[in-house]
Amino acid sequence: MARRNSKKSSSRSSRKQSAKAPTRPPNPEGVSTEDLKRFIRSQGARFLESPNINSVGIGIKSSQDKSKDGRLCIQFTVDAKVAPEGLERVSSRLIPPSVTINGKQVLTDVMQRKYTPSLRVVPESTTRKDPRKSRQDRVQPGISIAHVKESAGTLGAIVYDRDQGTPLALSNWHVLHSSLGKIGDTIVQPGPFDDNHAEGNAFGRLVRSHLGLAGDCAVASIEGRTIDPTILKLNVAPTRIGKVDLGDRVVKSGRTTDVTYGKVTRIEVITKLNYGTGLHAIGGFEIGYDDKNRPSDGEISKGGDSGSAWMALDESGKPSDIMVGLHFAGETGDAPEMALACNIHSVLEKLNVTLIPPGQADDAATAAIRVEASSRFGGDGYDRDFLPQTLRMPAPTGAVAGDCVGANGSKIAHYTHFSLVMRRSRRLAAMVAWNINAARIPRIRKSADWQTDARVPEDAQIDNRLYKDTMLDRGHIAKREDLVWGSVAEAQKANNDSHSYTNCAPMHENFNRLAPALWKSLEDEIFLNAKPARMRLSVFAGPILSRKDPEFVASGAPVGTPKVRLPREYFKIVAYHDPVENRLKVHAFVLSQAQQLTGRLEAVDAESLDLSEFHMHQKTVNFIARRIGFAMPDLARFDTKLTRPESLRVESLDQEATDVVRSFADIV
Repeated sequence: MARRNSKKSSSRSSRKQSAKAPTRPPNPEGVSTEDLKRFIRSQGARFLESPNINSVGIGIKSSQDKSKDGRLCIQFTVDAKVAPEGLERVSSRLIPPSVTINGKQVLTDVMQRKYTPSLRVVPESTTRKDPRKSRQDRVQPGISIAHVKESAGTLGAIVYDRDQGTPLALSNWHVLHSSLGKIGDTIVQPGPFDDNHAEGNAFGRLVRSHLGLAGDCAVASIEGRTIDPTILKLNVAPTRIGKVDLGDRVVKSGRTTDVTYGKVTRIEVITKLNYGTGLHAIGGFEIGYDDKNRPSDGEISKGGDSGSAWMALDESGKPSDIMVGLHFAGETGDAPEMALACNIHSVLEKLNVTLIPPGQADDAATAAIRVEASSRFGGDGYDRDFLPQTLRMPAPTGAVAGDCVGANGSKIAHYTHFSLVMRRSRRLAAMVAWNINAARIPRIRKSADWQTDARVPEDAQIDNRLYKDTMLDRGHIAKREDLVWGSVAEAQKANNDSHSYTNCAPMHENFNRLAPALWKSLEDEIFLNAKPARMRLSVFAGPILSRKDPEFVASGAPVGTPKVRLPREYFKIVAYHDPVENRLKVHAFVLSQAQQLTGRLEAVDAESLDLSEFHMHQKTVNFIARRIGFAMPDLARFDTKLTRPESLRVESLDQEATDVVRSFADIV
């Protein structure tokens, strides 16, 4: 079902609004849904190198073999299905009947579909003054909008700037920006296709945009018009966001096809589309027919629906206030019709906007809380005696030590379940250490605001100025999921603490979202494969800071924003007690994002599809210690790689290195 991710506390009435959980198709034996998601995020983009393959995601197997039909699978879509002997003609690769995930064979499925951005407008047989396509002094989602040089799309939602609270109009990059535009350009309502009197239809200005894995999205200012956040004909205003699951029922209200219903058919989808500026990879999910509400003409969407909001249905089948996606493309082939949508949580984060007007939440009490929030951080920090053997936190040495700061005048800043050391000259964490107790994980509210830490010197940290309007994600160093254990109150405090900018590092969105799944889920893999004693781990991670790292500051950042060198490499060290061998084990790894930090990093200058492969390497603890300038004698003492001398011949990050890790089985 659509999983809510909202800052609003749920009430009995809001719980009734939740979408009814669909019947889940069976998972492949021995493989979880999370395993499938990790495979897509780490391997999916590589399949898109084939010209004939246009998307990959998680779907439900459709086969004449009833023993395979209806199972979760890795599902591909292609421009044209061809026999194996014809693959060379279309410069394509053979899609195997199954792929290996966690040592298990998972079925694949291939569907013939072709997508195009839904800005293309179709001719209309009658002339009329449809409210959706005429000028509206009181604007609301569902009406025509576009860049002054473009055609027509749909205004999806009224959103609000997180920093200033200004209301903005949300739609797609290819509707409000496109290859013809630039930030600051005029936006018109309705779009030029519906009314070419641009001088009288000026609506606002393009404020910011993004085209990439986080979505095809943009926001514009609203000038000289009043607003109504209620979606036309759906009669609900989006106030919450959700993440979809297979089988979720959804509805949208678009400029061309009006109100149409659908059902989520694939998740974790990565689609490559040509926007006239080269190929771009867009993340999101796929929508197919809802058998209970099939469109009369068989079309879920048509040209001009781009930017529409996809809303979850409640238990009674009516539109809820939970927004799950932003429509950006539809199928160009014959029925069955399919549509594509960006994940709304990624869109809102990337554009730095929210569905809730800040003024509604910022009453006097909440304002006082926000003032206090800058000093909300603190806790017992990393526990060096968490495992059977004492593991002291690594300590900076030499010149690095003189550059390191912590909180309240000390060298270390302590939080709930983690501690860290900052490099003042780089404004980033040099080392973060945390403990994980997987046996004590309660259910808690996930959302939290990113904040700077008032206990840490201001010149030693950087806030959202580094990330706003760029392709850089705010990457947690200590994963939020690793920290939320203990009592409910303790876990909630750890969740909030994890959102300190001191625990944040700039990661290119491709690196953050597509880097090897094992890097992101290393802790989970160790729990699954090594089964550490008492379900406990200690982890140490951070960027490998170098003088060769490229400098960057966003072009739209306020005057005086400092330049920050973007780390090209990151390290992670994991320690645990192996109950089978009855000894402590320490594994050390490095992953590079150097290939992603090339060209422009501005969100408004979308990069072409980059399918560079990431390489995760297992290194020695001492190798990392030398690279970052920290002493780690306790960790080095239990380094498993030191027991395999033959694996120490290569201690570089060359792609020919023998220490590349692609699965847990590769770890020594």
